[in-house]
Amino acid sequence: MFHKASIAIAGGLILALAWMTPALAADNTGIVVRRAFALSLRNGPVASLGHLQFRGTTTSPTASPLDSPPGGGCTPTIGGNITGNYIDGTLSTLTATYQTQVVCTATGAGQSMGALVTTAELFEGLNAVQEGPTVNCVNCLVSPVSENIYACAGVACAGTYWVANVYFLGAPAGWDWPTAPSGCIGVGTAPYTAIECSAVSDTVTIPPTM
Repeated sequence: MFHKASIAIAGGLILALAWMTPALAADNTGIVVRRAFALSLRNGPVASLGHLQFRGTTTSPTASPLDSPPGGGCTPTIGGNITGNYIDGTLSTLTATYQTQVVCTATGAGQSMGALVTTAELFEGLNAVQEGPTVNCVNCLVSPVSENIYACAGVACAGTYWVANVYFLGAPAGWDWPTAPSGCIGVGTAPYTAIECSAVSDTVTIPPTM
């Protein structure tokens, strides 16, 4: 009788394990979920150069401009992606790739800016967490790209992220801004031969759990 009872109990355990196996296979422990968000310029492009005007040069005030500002203006650009990886619903790692540039559009021959400078800056809330290299060009229409990659581990990486394009525009020789355009400040004293401006991306919120 004891032997038959043992066989019956063992058989019951085997049936129970067989019934539980599908549930164990569906266990989500350790599952990784990736959420990716694209970064782009908030409110679209800003192309105005303001009231940039030709004044000649101090050495030759009557000289004609060998270069003139790009007729299509200059636009700051922002791009990139922020990805959060979640394990069991909790943020495990965060990676941000981001870049900025300044692109000017010529509408005729001989148009260029005296200088273009850009720096990409990554923010979490109001705190700057990283920036790309400051890059520049002279007598050009398109700046190099400032870019960087930010990596963070743990639930403390959750937050609201955004990117700023901090850029300088240098006027072509003989040109200046009598006043700084909206959204920019003059470098030095007026009239300005260079201005500093900034543009920001939309925001991306990475929650601690999902």
